[in-house]
Amino acid sequence: MLSRNPLREGVMAGALGATAIAGWTLAVDAFTDRIGVTGALIGAWIYEALGAGFGGRGFGAHIVTWLVALYIGVIGIGMVASWLYNGAERKPSLAFGLIMLVVVLELILLNLTGLASQNPLFGGGAWLYGLIGKIIGAFVMGRFLWRTHHPDGAWDWEHANDEHFHTGMKKV
Repeated sequence: MLSRNPLREGVMAGALGATAIAGWTLAVDAFTDRIGVTGALIGAWIYEALGAGFGGRGFGAHIVTWLVALYIGVIGIGMVASWLYNGAERKPSLAFGLIMLVVVLELILLNLTGLASQNPLFGGGAWLYGLIGKIIGAFVMGRFLWRTHHPDGAWDWEHANDEHFHTGMKKV
């Protein structure tokens, strides 16, 4: 089922994915008794990357900066994913574009996680920490897109592609 509004669908998928990632990050920080430290460090790094210097704006400002950047980035990814998902339903060869989007974004995010692992506060655990967060966010976004396009809860996996692969054959 093609979406009538892939832009809105992408924004919703991205917002849900960013919320899942933020929730995972805050939960892990709470478990390690440093609530908000990850978001604050990433927010301070964003200020440094923009040339405004590292830190100095306050803990809350750094967390808000991280959340704004997270939501903008993941909503952008959600919009592209929604556009590719809709295109793949019309032209199945575009599914390759969706797969390539996931691969390229994974490589970018793994490099960013590698940078975080150099920080002594995160250490080598940053790889696992980041990977699980990305998987949770991607799962939530994918699940939302899937349920939006396939609202029927009783999906028949056994005969899902019969019309594509067995045209002309009698269905059981």
